[in-house]
Amino acid sequence: MTIEEVVKKSTIKFPKNMSLNQAESLIVYIAKKLPAIVNYTISQQITDGYYTDSKEFFRSKGTAKIRGARNQSTKPFTFDSFTFKHSVRNNSTFSLMQFELTPDWELSEYRPEVRKLWDDIRKIINEYFHSRH
Repeated sequence: MTIEEVVKKSTIKFPKNMSLNQAESLIVYIAKKLPAIVNYTISQQITDGYYTDSKEFFRSKGTAKIRGARNQSTKPFTFDSFTFKHSVRNNSTFSLMQFELTPDWELSEYRPEVRKLWDDIRKIINEYFHSRH
């Protein structure tokens, strides 16, 4: 199997780009649907202040990043981490979820439970979008 096929299997493209708030809502939805714990971190640089010689206050928000992991504490024990990736056209929105890959691994080298997790989350994400649109 080629690396392109592994990437395709481990990537979930969203039918519609998502804002930061929508992405967080999706993660909560996934956590509610899975029999597991989803841990995630959202980071974003924010700058507040006044420009020199200006009395006008400003706020500037940088590009947000979302990284997380899904942990199942019942058998079969599974763990996998993920990153939300930005849209190529608009880095203020997210266009896909990418599970972390191990360099040079074939798809068959990932545990069946992990591959099933990718498929389960793909189904949940499709359900999420279909239930809202």
